[in-house]
Amino acid sequence: MVWGAIAAAGISVASGLIGGASADKRAASAAKQQAKLTGARRDEEIRQTRTARAAEAGGIRAAIGASNLQLSGSSARYLRAAESEGRREIAWLERANQLEQRAIRKGAQGAGDALRIGGISKGLSSAVSAAIDAWG
Repeated sequence: MVWGAIAAAGISVASGLIGGASADKRAASAAKQQAKLTGARRDEEIRQTRTARAAEAGGIRAAIGASNLQLSGSSARYLRAAESEGRREIAWLERANQLEQRAIRKGAQGAGDALRIGGISKGLSSAVSAAIDAWG
């Protein structure tokens, strides 16, 4: 009877390990998909920002030309400042995109670890219960 309980406990722990590992793989796969979707969404946001900034710079050039000013001095500095701010904004969006995708993947690792540990602890709990029943 005791050997049966020990075998049942072993099977329970093994199934907990397998179940936890399977949940871990599903979490990692879901995180990969979420990171890919988030990256695509952020890439589109970056593309739209680039387009808007290029249009803004074009508008500044057109306004300078329409007012019969030379593109020099303060007007050139203003244009350079606007273009520089656009580059900084785009660089920040690109960096935020990378960090966000990394955080999503890291979060999935943590969730997968928790699922795996949960599967193991469930298996151990079942094993202990079986052993107590066998000896009790």
